[in-house]
Amino acid sequence: MLSVPWISDLKDSNLGHLLAINSRLERVLATYPDLDKLTVSEKSNAKQLTRGMLTDFPIYTVLFFRSKSHHRLLEQMKQLIWLESPLATDNDISDYCRFIRVLSEKNIPQFIVERFPKHEPSASEIYEFLDYFSENEAQSVTDDSDYNNNLKENTKAAIRYLKVLTGRTVNRRTYRGKSKSSKKRQSLGIRGFTELDGHSVVKYLTIPDEDELFDTGFVRALESLELDQDELDDIGAQGVEPAEFEKRYRLAWYIDISSPLYAQNFRAKVKQKGQIAKIERHNQYLPSTVHLMNEVEATALFERLENYPVQSKNEAAVVLTLYIMLLTSSSFERAKSFSLLFTQDQGASRIADSIGYDLSLNVWLVPRLRLPFTTAEANLPDALIPQETIELPTYTDRVKELITQFFKSQKAPAKPLLKMRTKISQVTNFLKSISERLTPAKVSNYLILNLSSSTSISVAGYLFNRALPGSMARYYYSSHTEYEYQRIYDDLVKNTLPICNFHRSSGLYLGNPVSNFKYSFGARYVPSVDSIRKTLALMKASLHEERHKTKSLSFIDFHNCYTVYCIFAQSLLTGIRAVVDPFIGSRQVIEQTGLAIFRDKDTKDQFHTRVLPFHSLALKLSQEYERHSKIILEKMLLINPLFCRSKIFESDTTFFIEPETTQALTARPREIKRFLSPFSELPINSNRKFLRSYLEKQRLSPETVDATLGHASLGEPIGDSMSTFSFLDLREELFPALDSLIEEVELVLLKGIAE
Repeated sequence: MLSVPWISDLKDSNLGHLLAINSRLERVLATYPDLDKLTVSEKSNAKQLTRGMLTDFPIYTVLFFRSKSHHRLLEQMKQLIWLESPLATDNDISDYCRFIRVLSEKNIPQFIVERFPKHEPSASEIYEFLDYFSENEAQSVTDDSDYNNNLKENTKAAIRYLKVLTGRTVNRRTYRGKSKSSKKRQSLGIRGFTELDGHSVVKYLTIPDEDELFDTGFVRALESLELDQDELDDIGAQGVEPAEFEKRYRLAWYIDISSPLYAQNFRAKVKQKGQIAKIERHNQYLPSTVHLMNEVEATALFERLENYPVQSKNEAAVVLTLYIMLLTSSSFERAKSFSLLFTQDQGASRIADSIGYDLSLNVWLVPRLRLPFTTAEANLPDALIPQETIELPTYTDRVKELITQFFKSQKAPAKPLLKMRTKISQVTNFLKSISERLTPAKVSNYLILNLSSSTSISVAGYLFNRALPGSMARYYYSSHTEYEYQRIYDDLVKNTLPICNFHRSSGLYLGNPVSNFKYSFGARYVPSVDSIRKTLALMKASLHEERHKTKSLSFIDFHNCYTVYCIFAQSLLTGIRAVVDPFIGSRQVIEQTGLAIFRDKDTKDQFHTRVLPFHSLALKLSQEYERHSKIILEKMLLINPLFCRSKIFESDTTFFIEPETTQALTARPREIKRFLSPFSELPINSNRKFLRSYLEKQRLSPETVDATLGHASLGEPIGDSMSTFSFLDLREELFPALDSLIEEVELVLLKGIAE
């Protein structure tokens, strides 16, 4: 390449040295036969030969590139890489070599050939030409082929190298990574579950307490989130995450290499039955005395923390750790990693899995529980705005006193307890001095288990940023305002620690319930009452308009709108998933009992049947839609005699009609999303989120909420051997709440098409 210097900058004293090295290399290659395998044919594809080498070995790689039409011009460009420049970075050089590769892929464009500097140009002249080309000629190229697009982009990169080479100023971008909260939490003990990768999750199925004498261990499970692509498409259109589809039985493993295979199989079956029974008992009797402090022990603990004479920083660390564990339901590991902030704007988003404490407000800062999601969170206008942290009162002045006296730091946010060498054995010894029954796990589980048994596991999980054992699907559907969580926490502390002398002045006052009604802490894409009411109003107006149109096929548009209205309205009362047929027909209701039997969670590896008391308005919607559908079918027979032969009518109650082809369409998530989009941007699954959150806000029992949404875990469903709940209990508690919902969102029965 250097045998003839075609660049004026290369005519210096170093050229002779470079030519001497080049001649030696050529002689070695020609002399030693063992090096024949290094010979590359000129017919070889240079791009394939150098694949993966350009970034790491740009100067060597560029030797392979040859021009198909103008050899001298390309060699002049290549010789520029031999010019020395201490300011040129590796990226500058590799980007310039990539530009040469692009030029070599096809015949060099004519406008470059015609205007390229003649004879022996300098690096400065070549820079000026490429700069002119980039600003003028490249912009006039209208061909959008890959070659021309690459040429435009790589010309800009080549100019940067030539600027450095010729002593011109280069404006380089400096990037500083933004501080973000951890997306994948690695501690199973802190959050209750952990992601192994994007396709599987490990979580607890029972509450662990390694210090409990009568606890023989706990159960963990590995769950795969993998689904087929067509299933992912369906649930994606509906707004459902793969982690919601929990299998009835989880994967467990039992290692035994010394026994015969038949013995191993027998033991595995026995162990499986035992584990299942343990999970069922655990879920049905979650706040049992084995895992929970009693009120006397909790009061004694809090009084000891309030009055313990702290003499050293180590003692202060133990007392402060127990305060955090008790009042925020934190494990020992999370309590040690709590974040200390001095003002409201000192990076609450950096708390991640930890619990924060704001010294200026004397409040706990609880971050939002991060669930396994396959999609990034979008900002949808019809949904409540997600809130990343909430503030909870401490109800004691001593936390602030200990931090001010022993742990106040100049750095914020700080993690003062991480620097201490406090061990869990010190915490255990402190607890044993109060009662032999007390363990660190009992302290951290006290508030969260009490709340989960009285309100909801999902509410408790979000309030304390900790997932409890059981169905993870609950957490994808629960969301409330900060004011609501503060009210729940206030009631919880008063009921579980009633005789403790809490100082109201040291707690956070409960704010105005309407001051932050647009913000939500919990699940994604949860609509407000106003949003649901607005969507229903838009549908009513559209149906009124379509009803009075006189075009011959206008009934098709009316039918599609009426179908999506009935699906939308009934889902508010049933919480049905729109995975299969998203509508419960009157044939699925047992008239004598008023119970609806339906399936709404089918995938290729599971079958899910639900039984639910059917509200009278939901039944009226079914009956009216069925009457309407019969008239539509009669009209469609006149237009398309083959319409009724569609397999859709063999199983589904609802259907859409394609306006252009007059073909029947299944009411699957994709089509529901299409016909719902003029009225709301939220997926139909958001109605389930609204329903669960609404029932939780009405303070319905956890059994009622879970049974309505189909979120029961092993041992919890009505009729299970471990359950004491009945459908009569469910009906008596559920229907008054649904009546209130109907009134608030102004849900009414609309008539379908007339005869």
